[in-house]
Amino acid sequence: KYFGVTVGSMAAFSIFWGLFARPEYGDLSQRGADFLQILKNDRLAYSFLVDMGIFALLQSWMVPDDMRRRNFDDSKVLWATRLVPLFGLAYYMSVRPPIPR
Repeated sequence: KYFGVTVGSMAAFSIFWGLFARPEYGDLSQRGADFLQILKNDRLAYSFLVDMGIFALLQSWMVPDDMRRRNFDDSKVLWATRLVPLFGLAYYMSVRPPIPR
């Protein structure tokens, strides 16, 4: 239960840090322009972006299987994990029941 909350908190802090910390890197529009420039020129950065997309698809495929294993039937939680890639999975990990024995 605490792992999902920890992951969600760390992700929220990371996004906040990336958007607003270190003012010497410019305002939000400058950071966005720099991010797009990095994506255009750096294949490693582009591959990380593609990996995040693949992970989002993978989690929407694996969570229903985990829900069946745990006898957990909640369509709202399932759609949250499918539509909100990182935070939906963190929410799912914080509300899912233990595996029955």
